Amino acid sequence: MNLYEKILTSKYYYISKTNWLRPIWATILYICLFHIFNILSTAIILRFNIKSLSKIEFVSLWAGIGGLLIWLHYYVFLTKKSFADRLKQIKINSLKKNYFFHLIYELISIAYLCYALNIDWGYYFYLSLGLVGFYLINNVIISEMDEKTNANKGKN
Repeated sequence: MNLYEKILTSKYYYISKTNWLRPIWATILYICLFHIFNILSTAIILRFNIKSLSKIEFVSLWAGIGGLLIWLHYYVFLTKKSFADRLKQIKINSLKKNYFFHLIYELISIAYLCYALNIDWGYYFYLSLGLVGFYLINNVIISEMDEKTNANKGKN
């Protein structure tokens, strides 16, 4: 399994602990959102004139790119092995490290977007604090859930 698959699988693990409805789709949509941020930032830096697009063209373009990314993630990663099968191949200790790699990717993606849109870096600081805060809170919640699960397994 390559690093990207490990990161995607660890993201799924943490999302599945807190989102019981559709963790597969929540994971894919979350990952694709940051890919769209990076594509948008690159388009802006390469002087693609977004303002010249009508609303329909803009929505169609980005919905098409988003749909393509979602399809690629689903097709490439989930037709071969499910997330549950991938989780069996990864050690639980490495999930936190891979999840942290995705946090770094998120912070870099938001910094790139702020740079491309000339957004004040103070806002980036607040966004970063929010992301890191969510990351830490999520880790604490998941760690407690895992400890309770392991304690219950030990009693049986």
